[in-house]
Amino acid sequence: MKPLERRVLDALPATVFAVDLDGRITLLNRSPSRFGQQDGAPPLPGGGAAIGASIWETIGDAGVKDQVRQALATLSEGRAPTASWEFDVGSAGAGRTLLVQASVLEDSRALVGYVFVVSDTTTRHKESDMPARHGHKRRSEAIGDVSAGVAQELRSPLFGISSAAQLLRFRVKDDPIVEKNVGRILREVERLNSVVAALLEYGRPTPLQLQPGDPDVVWDGVLEKQRGSMESRVLHLDRARAEPPVSCSIDAQQLAEVFLNVLGNAVDAAPEGGKLSLKSSLAPDGTWHCRLHNDGPAIPTDVLPRVFELFFSTKGATGIGLSLSRRIVEGHGGTLSLESTPAQGTAATIVLPPA
Repeated sequence: MKPLERRVLDALPATVFAVDLDGRITLLNRSPSRFGQQDGAPPLPGGGAAIGASIWETIGDAGVKDQVRQALATLSEGRAPTASWEFDVGSAGAGRTLLVQASVLEDSRALVGYVFVVSDTTTRHKESDMPARHGHKRRSEAIGDVSAGVAQELRSPLFGISSAAQLLRFRVKDDPIVEKNVGRILREVERLNSVVAALLEYGRPTPLQLQPGDPDVVWDGVLEKQRGSMESRVLHLDRARAEPPVSCSIDAQQLAEVFLNVLGNAVDAAPEGGKLSLKSSLAPDGTWHCRLHNDGPAIPTDVLPRVFELFFSTKGATGIGLSLSRRIVEGHGGTLSLESTPAQGTAATIVLPPA
């Protein structure tokens, strides 16, 4: 590389590096020593020591490593000329958002490697997302107030309907038609009562009681409770815990509800005899990352953007579970996201900051 080209490359306010087909670093500008330490870029060795190092050994975050593998597969198979994604590092509110862009490196039209550019987009996101975040919070609070009000109004008439149906059953005995329809009324009342309970839970949430704890221990309890549902569908669970154990500020009871909801959706989506993958990892900054993957059909592209909307459901349920789960995770200072593609299946990712 010519001296001028090298100076230009080193002056870029981003990490630029190239790898060969085996993942060995073949080129790296001087940015990692500056950008990586200050802005949380993947920890690459500095100077000449980086050349020849494996990219797989330098990326400590399992989620980022999986994303890199997916990007390289997309590029090598020619499904797209470039691949890009964003990920967060550090604790919520104090962390950073990084943009990774990858493209192929060719020599005489033959694929010889890949080029990566990692840049910091934190400031841009904070400025553009601030009004949206405030608007989202106000909207959620307003919806919560309406939900609680509607639930309170429904309680009394539902109790009246149930009482009247029970009285009718007592007064008119030995009539199969009456018994059949009374049973139908009571079943619908029970279903509506579950909706009322869900509305109250969303509209009047229990305050979080945060204490230091290990989220993987919470997962242990949830998995034990749901062992029967997984065994009934002959599902194999591949589990990997974060090492060393993590300490986060958590409300174990409410976090268990989140895990239970996410796991229930994964079990329902996975084909009978299929596989679930639950993998947790510890980022260098102490952040806990958890990824629950199932190999079932992909969520339709028109449905995926709406899965966290309140009251949205494709299964005839209340449509509150995922919305409430995201709010609980965000109350912990973390994030809950969902990815789904026909080639990769569906994965829910939960990120929690350290205690």
